[in-house]
Amino acid sequence: IDVVSAPQQGSTFAVRLPLIEAAPPARAAPAAANSGGRLRGIAILAAEDNKMNQMVLAELLGAEGARLICVDNGRQALERVRSDGVQAFDIILMDIQMPEMDGFEATRRLRELAPGLPVVGLTAHALAEERERTLAAGMVAHVTKPVVLDELVVVILQHAAPRHVDDIAAEQRVSSGAESVVPPENGMRFPAELTDPDVIDLRVLASRIKGDPAKMRRLAQMFVDSTHASLQEVDTALSGNDCAALGTIGHRVKSVARTVGAMRFGDLCEQLEAHGLAGRAAEAALVAAELRQVFALVSGRVAEMKGAAI
Repeated sequence: IDVVSAPQQGSTFAVRLPLIEAAPPARAAPAAANSGGRLRGIAILAAEDNKMNQMVLAELLGAEGARLICVDNGRQALERVRSDGVQAFDIILMDIQMPEMDGFEATRRLRELAPGLPVVGLTAHALAEERERTLAAGMVAHVTKPVVLDELVVVILQHAAPRHVDDIAAEQRVSSGAESVVPPENGMRFPAELTDPDVIDLRVLASRIKGDPAKMRRLAQMFVDSTHASLQEVDTALSGNDCAALGTIGHRVKSVARTVGAMRFGDLCEQLEAHGLAGRAAEAALVAAELRQVFALVSGRVAEMKGAAI
């Protein structure tokens, strides 16, 4: 239970209960032809340190009509709320692991600054204890990365400040229980070599961003460029026997890899994270060697996308 009070202004009381979140009831997906998107008019602040994840959020939420502002860490999120004012945003999407200030600390401070502003955690962990930590920090819900658009829309509409949501909910409803990968809506077809989950499966990426070929090529190339830099960080961490850094890198890259459909690479990143957190440097080195081999295949396939008919 929190209270914020100021003389001659009034008091705000907030009560948070550690309830088990139920699955939203199944509802029919809307035909959003003239609606302007399911999130039309909702102002969202996203704290996410990965530039590619920022781009994916911008593509997905922008297409749904939301106004999205991205910052790189929790400290910047606090500064943005202070500078723009609490009423500038309807909801905050908060990554958990970020530099300078992580999502837990940022959310605790936001509860003091803006008790009524809902915060949704974005995490690569699907474990129950991670969910409990997000709720204990004051978040209203948590969404597992890679983000599935329909699931994220459901959460936003459930928890966003009511400034716009009432009008939107009166016009349309969202679907629940979306699969992690759904067929592209525009009937796209891909060459067999670009649907290999051990290298890269572009059907996954197409499902994330509704199958826009130009955006797919841009995001896939961004993944290659950023991952090349991350593998250099892995080499530096291995040479310095810095297992904590290896865990951090693995955690950061795994959800991005799965976003673009590089499933094998994402699984290896998860192994790197586990070995790094456990201090198993030798095992981490073996995984890193396999990461480089798979990355070479992924890079080659992404280069093939430029001339592929998709």
